Amino acid sequence: MNSYVTMPLGDFFRDVYLPQKLRITSPSTIKHYDLCIRALGEAVGRIATLGDLTDGNIAAVLRAYAAKGLSPHTIEQRRSYLVALVNWASRRQMLPWCTSLGEYPTPTPQPRAWTLLQMEMLLAACKRTTGDYHGVPCPLWWRAFHGVLWDTGERTSAVLFCEWNHLDESSGSLRVPPHNRKGGRKGEVYYLKRGTLLLLDKIKQPVRERIFPMPGKRDCQGTFYYHYSKLLRLAGLPDTRYDKPQRIRRTFASFVEKAGGDATKALGHSSRRVTLEHYLDQTIIDAPAPNLLLPPLEDPTT
Repeated sequence: MNSYVTMPLGDFFRDVYLPQKLRITSPSTIKHYDLCIRALGEAVGRIATLGDLTDGNIAAVLRAYAAKGLSPHTIEQRRSYLVALVNWASRRQMLPWCTSLGEYPTPTPQPRAWTLLQMEMLLAACKRTTGDYHGVPCPLWWRAFHGVLWDTGERTSAVLFCEWNHLDESSGSLRVPPHNRKGGRKGEVYYLKRGTLLLLDKIKQPVRERIFPMPGKRDCQGTFYYHYSKLLRLAGLPDTRYDKPQRIRRTFASFVEKAGGDATKALGHSSRRVTLEHYLDQTIIDAPAPNLLLPPLEDPTT
């Protein structure tokens, strides 16, 4: 038996696995790995070791998660982290086995986008907001923010971290650097519409680094979501975890696809499956039902 098998899994993750997995940079991802390792320890009744990463123990962790009421999608995500540890160690002969544990069953997502009427309600609510964010009137702040979301289809964090030096007013382009975007590897350039550029021009003062400053700590997205919930309620729209600005990203994707565009390319996805399963609202795209493509068998009026 090699020394890795009896090594505490937390130590293995921090000292062996993580230093060689250069793509894992998100604190959130590291936190989820830590939660998985802790759950494995609870399943075996002691500090988990690398050798505890067996199919049976991993299945016990997943059953425990289900008993606690975690969503199937969260359970599947946690499963993937534990499986990644097993197979990575197996390929390097640190474990004498790999795992054959299949995916945790998850329901097929049904993406929901906003309708154009709901988008109009949201923008009307933006105009009724009061106060300011660091000197920028809230009605203009929210209208400009949604204009950028609608023109780019970007994620909330990518837009919130944009700075004025990323905007080229002469060409109307907004450069979103890699470190602003998910994964931190690929930047993007978007060309904003005239209306959005006019709104941005109205919020240039007072002088500041970021285009969309928020009250509170510099990188506190929690503050943003608190204010966004208030905006949704003001608009008379649902305020659940599925109705935050990610829903505008799904709206962007669905209307791009409806108009004959390629939503996968527009969103920068590497997988068409991700776009289909998580972003395209079929009620927006309005593809004809299969039975409507068939010729009638008979004339019902005769």
